Amino acid sequence: MRPGRLVWSLIVIACISGLGIGVAYAHTPTFNQQGSPSPEQAFVIDDVGLSLALFGTLREYGAADYYRLDVPDGHSLDFNLFVPMACEDFRPEIALIGPEVAGNSAAVDLEIPPDMNISAVAREQWGSFFEPFDPAFYFRGPGIRHIADGGTYYIVVYSTQDEPGNYMLGMSGREEFSAGDNWREQKSEYDRCEIGANNWFWRQWQKFLGGGVLLLIPFLGYFLARRRGRL
Repeated sequence: MRPGRLVWSLIVIACISGLGIGVAYAHTPTFNQQGSPSPEQAFVIDDVGLSLALFGTLREYGAADYYRLDVPDGHSLDFNLFVPMACEDFRPEIALIGPEVAGNSAAVDLEIPPDMNISAVAREQWGSFFEPFDPAFYFRGPGIRHIADGGTYYIVVYSTQDEPGNYMLGMSGREEFSAGDNWREQKSEYDRCEIGANNWFWRQWQKFLGGGVLLLIPFLGYFLARRRGRL
């Protein structure tokens, strides 16, 4: 390969890699700042086809956040629960409430609307997850996947622990990133948990190192091309 082509190839790879991060992890961040502790006060998800990252906080045993969706027949509900790695011991649980749902009951008392049933997912094996779009480390926990008959459904995130903690509820759908100007600052409040791997200083170093690697790739290609041209 000619030196010039090598340089441009490396530049294209770097750009594609950067774009790939944005496309693959373009879940729209949405913040449940006030909490939604009952079906009557549920956080309503208006666009059920959009990929979302829903951030919330549970402060005590039995605390719950309800998310309401009105979905058509055959709609695929696909949710996964995450916890910032800074919240080392916090492990919430997740439940689905709906008209034809059947499964296990939750470990805490949850409010179930009339003519609905519940399927709760207890603490599955938690693994690690790195989200590179806005760099952060998470623990990845239980998920819910359900083909709905249509109607109103609730996804509930609840705590069985006395300690407070933050969570991120991921909802699968079409990738269409849209957020306010200060979404990074809002998200950082949920990623930090005050101390740990996702605190503000660590996040800045992650961004610095990640950006530095992408910037170095074209310069490294140019250096190698010049050196090869002299041989």
